[in-house]
Amino acid sequence: MKVLSISQLAMAAIFLTIGMVDRYKVGYRTSLTYMPCWISSLVLATGIMGLAVIHVPIPSSILIDALWSVSVACIVLSAMAVYSYHRDLIRVLIPTYPRDNYGFVKEGTATFLNDEEKLMVAVSSLLVVFFILEIMLAATLVRSTTLASHQPLSEHELHCIHPPRGRSNTIQSECEC
Repeated sequence: MKVLSISQLAMAAIFLTIGMVDRYKVGYRTSLTYMPCWISSLVLATGIMGLAVIHVPIPSSILIDALWSVSVACIVLSAMAVYSYHRDLIRVLIPTYPRDNYGFVKEGTATFLNDEEKLMVAVSSLLVVFFILEIMLAATLVRSTTLASHQPLSEHELHCIHPPRGRSNTIQSECEC
């Protein structure tokens, strides 16, 4: 889980950087939502919580559940972003091909994109790839947190509470420590 958490921190930096490029250099319709930057904040939280789960001797169930919830939110938002950016890629690319090649493009067919459209295609394609990678990383974290929540209690989590000496009205502990 340590590798996944560190990967999530790296993905947060990637999403923030590409999101700023998308918003301020590309400026296409999907850029106005700041979707990569919002996902970056969730991915950053996921990475930090994952590292916290690893470095705490006894991770709390609340922390594990929070990690699971934020990872699921990352999956959902990344899937929405893949759909949105892919749809806009298609809207930009389809008109550049001749109508007789609709559906199948022959090898060597030239496309006519201006510099802004080329930048949009490059950044959006890169974002789609990273969103799909984020979906895989977050799904792996969801799976690992599900497994972590089903593991039996360790010896550190089993505590025996002994009553104070001389008090007869307390419940006697039956465990042997």
